[in-house]
Formats: sequence, C-alpha cells, structure tokens
Amino acid sequence: MSATATMTLPQAWLARCRAQPDQVAMRHKRRGIWRAVTWSEFFAQSRAIGLALDRFGLVPGEVVSIISESRPEWLCADMAAQAMGFVSHGIYPTCSARRVGRHLADAGSRVAFVENAAQAAKVLASAARLPRLARVVTFDERGVRELGDARVVGLAAFLAADEAAPAARFEACIAAGQGGDTAFLAGTAGTTGTPRLAAFSQAAAMRQGAAMQVALGTRDGDRSLCFVPLASAAERILAAVLPVLGHGLVHFPESPATVANDLREVEPHWVHAPPRFWEKVQARTESAALLTAPRERRLYRRSIDGTAGGWLAQAARRHVRRSLGLARARQVFSGGALAAPALAQWYGAIGVPLVDLYESAETCGPCLLGPSVARIAGDCELQLRPVAPLAGYWREGALQPPALSHDGWLPTGDLAVAGEDGVPRVVGRLSESFAMASGDRVAPGAIEAALLASSYIAGAMLVGEQRSHCACLVALEEESVLSYAQAEGIPFTDYANLVGKPEVHALVQAQIDRLNAALAEGRRIRGFGVLARTLSAQDEELTPALRIQRQMAQRSFSGQIEALYA
Repeated sequence: MSATATMTLPQAWLARCRAQPDQVAMRHKRRGIWRAVTWSEFFAQSRAIGLALDRFGLVPGEVVSIISESRPEWLCADMAAQAMGFVSHGIYPTCSARRVGRHLADAGSRVAFVENAAQAAKVLASAARLPRLARVVTFDERGVRELGDARVVGLAAFLAADEAAPAARFEACIAAGQGGDTAFLAGTAGTTGTPRLAAFSQAAAMRQGAAMQVALGTRDGDRSLCFVPLASAAERILAAVLPVLGHGLVHFPESPATVANDLREVEPHWVHAPPRFWEKVQARTESAALLTAPRERRLYRRSIDGTAGGWLAQAARRHVRRSLGLARARQVFSGGALAAPALAQWYGAIGVPLVDLYESAETCGPCLLGPSVARIAGDCELQLRPVAPLAGYWREGALQPPALSHDGWLPTGDLAVAGEDGVPRVVGRLSESFAMASGDRVAPGAIEAALLASSYIAGAMLVGEQRSHCACLVALEEESVLSYAQAEGIPFTDYANLVGKPEVHALVQAQIDRLNAALAEGRRIRGFGVLARTLSAQDEELTPALRIQRQMAQRSFSGQIEALYA
C-alpha cells in the first residue's frame, strides 16, 4: 500500500507542497496571459483562507459552499475548507437563484465563497430561507458595495486579520484529519426530480483519485484544461485530486467564452467534458466546413471518412485535430449524460478516441463499467459497487444512508442493457421510460442521444406517454442552423423567424427520418416541434450536464407538447 493510500487529501496535498514548493501547480489565463501558480503559492493562499474560516468561528464538520466557474481560487477555498476539517460543497455557477438557495439550505452553510457580485446576488435573493448563512466572500470584488449587504465581503477583506492567527494551527488541523471525515458534497443531477447532496469521505476521494490514475491512463506531465465546473464530482477528482497525486498540470481558461481558443493554446493531453461540449465542437466544425470553398469541403469530408486512407486524408485529419486544440490528445472523455455512438465515431475518424465514462454524484465522479463494479438487475436497472462508496445523502448536517440492494449494491435508477462485450451500457433513466397507448414501453434516452448526434440539434425531448405515437420537441443548434441558412441562401429576420421556415423544418425532418430508419415501428417519431428559442446553461429546463430536465420541461413546454397531438 502506498503512503498516499493512507493519507487524507489535505495531507497528500501538504506533502506535495513541501516537496515541490517552486514547481508550477496550475496555470490560469487572465487578460490574455497565462499566469503560473506554484505549490508554495497554492499553500499560502489556502492557509490564509483556512485560518480566516477558523477565525470566523466555523467548527469541524460545518459546510463551506463555493459558487464559481473553475479557477485557482476555487481550489484554494476547497483545500482550505478540507484542511481545517470543514466540508467543501460546490454549487454549479449556472444555477438559478432559486436552486442556489435550495442547495445552500440543504447544506446548512454558514459561509459561501462566490465568484463575483452576480453570484452573491443569487445568494442574497434566497437570504430569507438561509438563517444560518452569515458571510458571502467574493473572489472578484467589483460591484460588492453596490449590493449593500454587510454579509458580502471581498476575499482580501475576509483575509485582512489573518496575521493574528497562528500559522501552525493550519498544519495541525491537516495532521489531525482522518480518512472517515466527510471531505465534500456533490449535487446529484436532478434529471427527473429534486437534486440531493451526495457526501464522500476523505478515504473515498483518495481511492477514487488513485483508481482514475490507472483507469484513464493519466501520466506525469499531462496537461489538462479545466472548464467544467468543479461542482461536478468528476471534474473535482480529475482537476483537484489527480494533480495532488502527481498526475497532471491543470490549466484554467480565462472564461467559458474563451474555452475554444484556450484549448488550442494549451493543447492538452486529455480533456474531460459532458457530451454537450463534444456535440458543440462537432457542430461548429461542421458549420465552418459548410461555409468553406468546395475544395476545402471535400478535404474535410475525407478527414471524417474513417475508411479513407492515404497521406491526404491523414494530413486533413491532423489539420482538424490541430484546429480543435486536440493535436496532442491521446484520448478525450465524455460523461455525465448519454452520448450517441455516432459522436464517438466522428471523433474516432479524426484520430481522437472519445471514451464514454459513466458519471454520477453517487459514484464520486467517473466510473468505468465492468463486471467487478456493475451489474444489471432483473428490472434492467444498473447497479454498482463503486470504488469510492457513497457515505450518504447530506441534509442540514445529517447523513442519510443510501438505499442499497439486499446484497450491498447501489441502485442507480439508470436503465441498462448488456453490450456486445458484456459490459453494461446505459440507455436511459428508469423513471423516464413511459408506456404508450398500445402498452409498449419506450426508453427515450437513447433516442434523444441519437438525435443530438446531429450537428443541427442541440436539445431533444421525446414524448408519447399514453399516446398512439411518439413525437419530439427539439431545440436547434443556433450556429449550425445559421450557417445552413447562409449556405442555402434562406432569407430570415431573426432566429425565431428562421426556425419557422419550411427549409429548416425539412432539415429537421431529414435528421428524424435518418433516425427513424433504425428504429422499430412503434418507436418512430411521427411528429416534431421546434422551440423558437435556444436553451442555455442558465435555463431551469436543463440539468448541469446540459440535458433536458424532463419534469421541468414538460411543465414549461406543455402547450407545445399538446400541439404535437392536436
């Protein structure tokens, strides 16, 4: 057993800071320049935050929440909280004020770190239901005064009295940590209902990190780009735990809007993102190819033709990989939601293996399904024995044990079938399957994922419960549809006008016809509707993985759904 196997994450982190103080721990792009943060700087900032939290009066076991895009300050606040024996809790920065309030109430947080004044305003909007919340600390102090609330302070002001705290206390608290201590909370996806907070111990986090080193084939010196919110359990393991164990140099983009450019600059060895990101990369590439000259279009088509050989096809593939920032990538990872096999085929054709990971909060992030950790129960539900077992569900300081099967397996609520290699393959959620008027049951997940493999479709929701046939609501990929309209010379005034055009209707129908050809008769889509607006990460109709939140969407789009059957 290695030394790190018996350590908590803060203890392993402290050992790394002591052993390599001047080595770069991470990089962050600010104002167009990549700035390095050494392990000694990482330690100093985390210690300052940890002692400030201690001075504020928090006691071990209390929750410290973080609401921010991925950035170095997120990792510093996270490590500071765990080092002092507190519980770290990440909230997706795209959550609405209502969702933020619910997550903070469930966690019972007294202190929340937020990225900026906009995130602080979300917290204050729910202040009435958060009597315990006493301090909101912003990483970016601009606009804090305008909020007019004494509970909101900038990070510098929160750390101002740090000189009075004994520095030795920070390391003493790290040394006192135990493997059974609760390390962090991760919100479940809430695809079909209200999200919950999954809790994991320090020992579980370390086991998961060590397992991912082996399973994902990470290496010393690997570069990665962290743009998925660190509230994701998977991203936390990959960007916060693996570098501490010695695998990888994490880079943080300047903002979500600059990810594509930053990806080209970093040229990471591997990238982790939800399927929606990989779908958008493919859609943008297809859109760009659509507007090029005929010769360039032919070269692009040759590059994505997996059967095309010769130096010209290889050169075209290298060009595509380089333009995407994937020239060095050994493999890329997709997780958190279903992805269509066609998506992996596209990336495989250009020479970038796309590995589909099973991810959930209950599995402490990524999980490679295999006989030792996964099985299919009699009702076709996927059950797991994860490497990092769930400690329980957290609610206001109390842990509720997970409901396990009679022999100790964790039910996931996912519908699975056995693949050709015998490994379980997820095809949807049990709770999302519905019965049609004929009595046939339909699992919509795989059908929706297949639709999303089209570069013109950004979102899809199959409906048909107690109906004679299936229909679908779709949200279009705006950039791709605009490029199509430009290439085809379709006149329009605005996006809402464009999606109502017969040519766009025919384009969507063609995507559905291709899918219907592979579906059984009773599952074919007989009608569809196109949303007149795009969906963004801030919409409550989407989960954090940017998939349709079915219950919310059915309420929001009930009129459009009824119109499909009128």
